[in-house]
Amino acid sequence: MTQYLVKRANLLVFGVLLAILALVGAATWERLNASRQVREPSQHSYDILLASKDLAIALRDAERGQRGYVLTGRDEYLAPYDAARDRLGVHQGELQKLTADNPDQQRRLRELAPVIARKLEELAQTVQARRDGGLDAAERIVDTDAGRDFMVDAERTLSGL
Repeated sequence: MTQYLVKRANLLVFGVLLAILALVGAATWERLNASRQVREPSQHSYDILLASKDLAIALRDAERGQRGYVLTGRDEYLAPYDAARDRLGVHQGELQKLTADNPDQQRRLRELAPVIARKLEELAQTVQARRDGGLDAAERIVDTDAGRDFMVDAERTLSGL
């Protein structure tokens, strides 16, 4: 009879321990899911900030490449300009997807697109002027400060995202 009681007590203790383990596991799982749900919006915001920063960097790289070419007239200085020009569309598309859930951010991106287009046009005109007319022709375009104004507008819009 004593052996029977010991076996029953052991089974009871084992069952209680198993129940405690199941409760701790369920609570841990629930907390992990809750923390993941809390973290998702901040990760989304971080992704938007990162994409807007990448767009701003690509825009600055395009300007940097253009500036190097205008000053030197050497084609190898156009590499950052060409690479950045190709990346700009990718970064704009990424931002468009990331901000699909926010109409205000979508509006700002729509406002930004023509500014970037005008900046790229100004950069291309300056590069072409340097090719065709030399440094003085390119300087006349740079002296209008249009390019600087486009950059200021773009950076202002990007900082508002």
